[in-house]
Amino acid sequence: MADVWRENTDWQIVHPTGTADLTMCREKNKEANPTVVTLAFTEHASVHAAADLILACRRASTANQTALGKPSVLMPYPFDKKKHQLANAKVLESNLAAVIVDDANNPAANAKKLRKELGDLLKSDHRRQRMSEIAAAMGRHDAATRIAQALLEVAGLEHPE
Repeated sequence: MADVWRENTDWQIVHPTGTADLTMCREKNKEANPTVVTLAFTEHASVHAAADLILACRRASTANQTALGKPSVLMPYPFDKKKHQLANAKVLESNLAAVIVDDANNPAANAKKLRKELGDLLKSDHRRQRMSEIAAAMGRHDAATRIAQALLEVAGLEHPE
């Protein structure tokens, strides 16, 4: 994907990765585009909140995208027997809040598929804005309150309205 990063220097690319690959990814990303920021997964808690577009691979979760109202390209983990990630991603895709790219478990094949989807989205402010609006509308913005209320009810305690 180095060519995509080189072609889109007006974008701030943040690449979270595992600690085992951190040094290698930092070196490769720096070669591709010196503005790419490479962080360990544990360092990126607020990255999604600041993002204009999220690319989530392997452990793709849809909760952040809807809670924060973010457009996304999702690559669900292909070997999950129950296909939870794929099912969640399909909900976003069917509502036009996300795009799914099937993970071929092959970096070159994945890069080829991603180039098209990312290229289109990086160039279309209108499409990203619409996806963001849809994702935000799908979010459960009161989830923490609802969970707390349910726990209080299970415990037999009253909760303030």
